[in-house]
Amino acid sequence: MKRSKDNWIETLLPQNAHRVATVINKNHPEWGIKQFQYRAQLLVEGRVAHIVGSGCNGKVLFEEDMHRWGVVSFKD
Repeated sequence: MKRSKDNWIETLLPQNAHRVATVINKNHPEWGIKQFQYRAQLLVEGRVAHIVGSGCNGKVLFEEDMHRWGVVSFKD
C-alpha cells in the first residue's frame, strides 16, 4: 500500500490491530514511528489495551484511543 502525505496508510482500528507492526500519532508525528504490540488485554469495565513503543518507552494504548494513531506498516 502507498503511504499518504501524512506518512500513514490507514487509521489504527480494533479490526486491523492484529496485523499492525508500526504506528505514528496523527496529532504528534514528531514523536516518531512507534512499534505497536497487539495485546488485546481485557481490563476493568470491559476496556481493552495494547502497547505502543517498547521497553521503558512503552505506553498503554486503550482501544478507544486507537483512532488517534495511523498505521505506518503491517506485519509480514
